[in-house]
Amino acid sequence: MHAMSDLRQARDLLVRPDYPQVMDDERHAVDEINKAMRKMRDAAIDDGKDIYDRMPPDARWRPEDRFHQAKELLAKARQDATHREDDPYLRSLQRDIVHHIDQAQRAIDQAVNDALR
Repeated sequence: MHAMSDLRQARDLLVRPDYPQVMDDERHAVDEINKAMRKMRDAAIDDGKDIYDRMPPDARWRPEDRFHQAKELLAKARQDATHREDDPYLRSLQRDIVHHIDQAQRAIDQAVNDALR
């Protein structure tokens, strides 16, 4: 499962705010990503990769490029997290995971809108 890796990469793209007008939106997105990751750990949907083995995002990327890449990673993580699950407890965790991913995507959309002002 690559969802955890995608969420970690998306979070890494968002933890360095560039513009004051989007800092709150980025923080909100990171908070939602962290919540989704905690739920995934609860559901044991981790991909088994070392959480410390990450490539830092390219510091030369413009914020809009980081936002776009983070949204793509969140979409991939959402798709991975929505596989069919028979266990009611795990289905409940899946709903929570998807909710937090959706909230993170909305926060990124808001950051993009705020950056364009």
